Amino acid sequence: MKQSVEVMTIGHSKNITPEKLIVGGLTSTLLVANTFFMVYNCKVSRSVAMQQTAPFLLVSVIDGEGPIPVDNGFFCFRK
Repeated sequence: MKQSVEVMTIGHSKNITPEKLIVGGLTSTLLVANTFFMVYNCKVSRSVAMQQTAPFLLVSVIDGEGPIPVDNGFFCFRK
């Protein structure tokens, strides 16, 4: 993870120290942010509802399983 953060800086990074937020079953750490993107490390321990605040969202699931609501149904995944 440290090596990924080291190569992601484009211009001056807005956050030097990772910012951590713990709400319910979600632990979210902002690793790097700049004008173009933000990278978070999120750990989810139970069902969490999140509002998308940007027009684009890319998510990688490292481990776990669960449903993701999509349109009128659910996308189930298992990693």
